[in-house]
Amino acid sequence: MGETLEGATNAPTASRTKSSLTMKYLRYWLALIIFLVPLVFVPFLYNVYFFPKVIVLLLGVVFGWLGLLLPAIVNKSPDNNQTVFFGDKKTLLFSLILILAFVVSSLLQPNVSARINAFSGTTAVVLGGFLLMLLLKQVRGEGKEAGRVQGLVLGAFTASAMVLSLVTIFQYTGLLARFFTWEAFSVNTWTPTGSLLTSVILMFLALVYVLINFLKSLKNNFRLPGLIGLLLLLIILALGIIMGVITLIESEPILISLQNAWIVAVENFKSFVGAAFGVGPDNFRIAYARFRPITVNNTTAWALYFSNSFNHYLNLLTEVGLLGCLGFLGLVIVVWRQFTRTSNRLASAHSEIISLLLLVIALFIPFDINLWLIFFVLLGLVGLSAENRGVGLGEIRPKLEMNRYLLLTIMAGVLLLSSFWYGRVVWADVLFARSVAAFNRGEGGNAYNWQIEALEKNPHSDAYRLGYAQTNLALASAFSQNENLTEQDQQQIAILIQQAIREAKSAVAISPFWSSNWVNLAGIYRQVIGVAQEAEQWAIESLRQAIALDPVNPNLRIELGGLYYALGNFELAQRQFETAVDLKPDHANAHYNLAATYVQQEKWANAVLELQTVLSLVEPGSNDFNQVQEELNQVKERLPQQEAVEGEEEVNEQLQQPQPLPEPQFEPIDLPAEEAAPPQPVLEEPEESRVEETTNVIPEQPPQE
Repeated sequence: MGETLEGATNAPTASRTKSSLTMKYLRYWLALIIFLVPLVFVPFLYNVYFFPKVIVLLLGVVFGWLGLLLPAIVNKSPDNNQTVFFGDKKTLLFSLILILAFVVSSLLQPNVSARINAFSGTTAVVLGGFLLMLLLKQVRGEGKEAGRVQGLVLGAFTASAMVLSLVTIFQYTGLLARFFTWEAFSVNTWTPTGSLLTSVILMFLALVYVLINFLKSLKNNFRLPGLIGLLLLLIILALGIIMGVITLIESEPILISLQNAWIVAVENFKSFVGAAFGVGPDNFRIAYARFRPITVNNTTAWALYFSNSFNHYLNLLTEVGLLGCLGFLGLVIVVWRQFTRTSNRLASAHSEIISLLLLVIALFIPFDINLWLIFFVLLGLVGLSAENRGVGLGEIRPKLEMNRYLLLTIMAGVLLLSSFWYGRVVWADVLFARSVAAFNRGEGGNAYNWQIEALEKNPHSDAYRLGYAQTNLALASAFSQNENLTEQDQQQIAILIQQAIREAKSAVAISPFWSSNWVNLAGIYRQVIGVAQEAEQWAIESLRQAIALDPVNPNLRIELGGLYYALGNFELAQRQFETAVDLKPDHANAHYNLAATYVQQEKWANAVLELQTVLSLVEPGSNDFNQVQEELNQVKERLPQQEAVEGEEEVNEQLQQPQPLPEPQFEPIDLPAEEAAPPQPVLEEPEESRVEETTNVIPEQPPQE
């Protein structure tokens, strides 16, 4: 194969006679994929947007390749001696580098489930986008034919953006919520892409394309009907953009700062693997929790976890490292060089202009599946009208047939594998969505049974595991409320508690570096203290693991301090609350809990100081303010007069002179291997069983992702 590529590199036109029927099928099929992906969503799925879009992309691309390869193999006429075209060498090289970064980064995940999830996420999108780009290279033509291909593909994209614009207008005016009952329509930021910001960007790119055609029509041939149609498109797209931007501004989104995004990216460079391959696709939130600076606690976003970085380049640098960033930057250079080669840019460089705009926009937002799609589409169209030169696979007929069979086998295998896997994933998502709806209605038995089925189809989701754990715990709590518990009821409660702990541990095993999974495990252990043996110790250890993975989060210190407080260890609780105060000096709850530990230890002056600090942080006249004021008065009654005066002077001095923000006083602990998760509490080992529907079961809260 290597000789074939080398021999085809400088072939000016190659043997590229294509069946007109096959090419027509490909052009319209690709246009359909490009039109559908931004618009498709399935309301009855738990993951409403991503799974439907990635399935349409992958299956659509694979069927496109099969439609290209099958006719050439079935009909062995000499007219079908076409070359499978791979574009210019630099595009191929940098695309393969980008794919390699995603694949290696996915393989480096800590366990099988994490690898499967990585390959099912953005890695699958990048692979599908690459195959889509190659398909577009197969339908490239010369002269007017190239213009038709580009016009059809960009026309499909524009049509999709038009639908998004109309949806945005209808959503802004409230028409969708008036005529449809789906709950999502009541949210003014709803859009088929899953992100209103993404929809605005797609509409803007389509607006630029329509504007270019409008200006070209004014310059070349003044046809009134065509100009009126283009002007109408411009008005609809502009209205959609304006209303989308207004809605975004009104929603007041909180975004990660450039400084914090950069710190998170470079902190990952402390290891070679992290620098080269990042933390893994879709794992930015893990890196953010581990590496965010303590100064985040001084902002309004201190309690938030961001799923993406400030822009696409930093997101790539964090998730797939320097290798992925190198591959993407190489493609940026390819687009720029092709743009500079185009003599009449307004007339023939539509895709290059829009590509450059998208790459500039990438400086401010990260890509989701919709933007990845349009990026690879534009990359496939770049240089479409240039001379046919580049890398062709199979110039000699015997090798051509062999390569065709090889490609057909690969595509058939991809089709079977992806159909099997995503079929199970989608069905599991449907079942889990049903279980959540049942849980919210108070139908604990139905939720329980559907979650079992969902986990049978897809056992690799930590969200499913946590949901199932919460359902088990809620059912156990409901059963325990019965006044006359039989032996069978007690056994059922034991089964549910054990299953709750087991599933929470499984969620930790699937994603061991995500701190929230450890927090959920600790929460379940805490709720079964006194029922499961040594549950309090494993709750403490789980919270310590969460703190190691999210070291600047003051709420985790409050959680651990609260657990020590409940166990009567007020000295250790005090240390945790003091650390929480150090991490976020304006955290009223941390000061309040610290005051409580001082009261338990009869450190009255310190308690007064903390309660007065709480009063300065809560809203005057509120219920919290009145409660703290009452407690402060009670503590002051136990405080000797001299200590009271000194305490008030000290707190007044501290309030007038803000203290510098201290560094956290702790050291991260080593994470255990997957096998070293907290062991199962000692309970009888019952078999998992389904429960019958109980109408009186009302869970305390829905499963949390």
